[in-house]
Amino acid sequence: MKGSGYTYDFSNANAAALLAAKTGDTITLNVKAGNQVTTPLYFYKSSGDVTSSATQLTVFQDATKTPANAETIVLPTLTTGFKGVSGADYTSADLNSFATTNKLTNLYTPTYKTSDGNNAYTEYTLVSAQAGTYSVSGQAQLVYTAKEYTNATSPVGDGTTNSTQTDTGQVVGDNPTTTTTVTPGADSDSSK
Repeated sequence: MKGSGYTYDFSNANAAALLAAKTGDTITLNVKAGNQVTTPLYFYKSSGDVTSSATQLTVFQDATKTPANAETIVLPTLTTGFKGVSGADYTSADLNSFATTNKLTNLYTPTYKTSDGNNAYTEYTLVSAQAGTYSVSGQAQLVYTAKEYTNATSPVGDGTTNSTQTDTGQVVGDNPTTTTTVTPGADSDSSK
């Protein structure tokens, strides 16, 4: 039952059915559906080869907590998280569909200053949504490639519009305290 989102129901009815079973019998057993959970979203930057290591991006909160730079992304307002039955598997297509519906296919950094003092921003384009399992402690991984624009102002301006939490659970995973890496799976599905 692994990956189905269901667990065996250790009830008296199931125990009685198993005790009365004889060779050749068809037995019906009760199972329980897992609870609906929100799997936190994690955002990663890749060099373009999604089978190689990717580094975690920081979600912009405000200028004092997360100063704008080339790896600080602003999220659109999310009305819900990536939800499913705890323990059930989701496909890369499921996560890609969620990302598309919630306008997560193109993300931008706030406008930041380059080393030579010019305004710049980075656009991130979704290239892969990783398959996984719904879990409050899991990671729904979205992998992006980056393109920097110099002498330009970001479409999200200073980044004051963002969302990191909503209704029933953590929508976005923790910002990295140190640089972390993941190796996206080979079964990923590129976004179109």
